[in-house]
Amino acid sequence: MLADLIAVWVAQADASSDVASEPSFRQRLLEALSETPARPSELADKLGRGRPQISEALTKLTERGLVTSAQSAVDGRSRLVQLTDDGRAALATLNHAGCCQPLPTLAASLSPTGLRD
Repeated sequence: MLADLIAVWVAQADASSDVASEPSFRQRLLEALSETPARPSELADKLGRGRPQISEALTKLTERGLVTSAQSAVDGRSRLVQLTDDGRAALATLNHAGCCQPLPTLAASLSPTGLRD
């Protein structure tokens, strides 16, 4: 099921020119949330993206059950976003598969022989 979810997620992103749908952007967003729950504005600042892009991506990730949000206990006016168990599993799968890593990261993981091939 999770593998199917990730395959659909990547396929939908490939069919879209929307930055918020880029698999690498979504993966970085999940990674940022793996550290600690965060407000959308904090995620925008951390990832160097606009708040509308963050909001759109979070909506898509919420629809897929990968993140959830709740009212902040510290500041009732804001919401904190966090990974769900499925979100953690999806991130682990993406990281394990090497999916969506930037080219320099992938190249660094290859041996000199692998780079030639």
